[in-house]
Amino acid sequence: MSEFRISNPLLTLDAAPARFSYVFTLRDGSTWTMTRRPYIIFTDGSRCDFPAPETAEAYRSGTYDGIKLIHTGFTHPELRAVVHVKIDRGTGDVCFTLNLTGDRPGEILQISFPAPLDFGAGPGHGYTVLPRMHGTLIPAGEPITVMDGQIYERDGYMPLFGQVRDGSGYAAIYETPFDAKYAPDGDRVAPFFRTSLGLMRYPRKMRYCFRTGCDYNVIAKCYRSYLKERGMLVTLKEKFVRNPKAERIVGAPVIHSGIASHIAPESHFYDPDHPENNDNYVTFDFRAKQLRRLKALGLDKAYTHFDGWGKHGYDNLHPSPFPPHEAAGGAAGMARLA
Repeated sequence: MSEFRISNPLLTLDAAPARFSYVFTLRDGSTWTMTRRPYIIFTDGSRCDFPAPETAEAYRSGTYDGIKLIHTGFTHPELRAVVHVKIDRGTGDVCFTLNLTGDRPGEILQISFPAPLDFGAGPGHGYTVLPRMHGTLIPAGEPITVMDGQIYERDGYMPLFGQVRDGSGYAAIYETPFDAKYAPDGDRVAPFFRTSLGLMRYPRKMRYCFRTGCDYNVIAKCYRSYLKERGMLVTLKEKFVRNPKAERIVGAPVIHSGIASHIAPESHFYDPDHPENNDNYVTFDFRAKQLRRLKALGLDKAYTHFDGWGKHGYDNLHPSPFPPHEAAGGAAGMARLA
């Protein structure tokens, strides 16, 4: 099967689709490579790597130069995948699109697509950028550990991730962020897409912005520019105009703690060997004491967030968790903390 080269002043792609090899060369000569196969994980626990494409053809459309691939021959023979790999001639961004058809309801759990970029940076030579909580940097050489990387949940508050190696880097942006996640693959980060109501109902898209002179600020600016170009950017200034009280958060550290938790036996978090770990709490008055201590140490301004104040603690009885946890001090204790 043919090999392809797509080149413009910003980026060169050398692709060998039959070998699942993609080499992206930046203007400074640095390279990023994909050498693994996308794959499907089925709900029965089995896995199927993408077979080599049946056809591959280059095309030129609008502002893009691309390659169209058609994959058949999956272990589930009714499946058919149409993949596009294309480069924006204006920005140099690389866009991947997957349109999978022929799946049956409830058959697919998730799809790894596209394959993760190889990293390989040694200690002191780079880091991984993840949108976990307030943002997370993981130094090269350290293991990447996350819960599950669900986009728009705590491990993925923004739909992007990135990596930096010796000043060369990329921002990976989920253009279809709903039903998406990421997961570590050694020192790589792999994007995944789940089904929508049991089916892969729509094309899934990823955009990669490769940059020289890259750091985590550049990765953040790539996403900011992406939103701005699409009319989706809302700045802090705009938010403060809409809600002047929100301006009080500027310069305020986030104090994120909890009050109580109750883990039911049906939960996969339940610890049958140590049942005492399944119910715990601290009092509202204890948290108030901690805040007074911080005040005495010189902290005058903070944003406080206390999980699990409801009747059975964290994430129980929603949307009506009242009354506040009695053993922690009940409504009166919560009022004292406030």
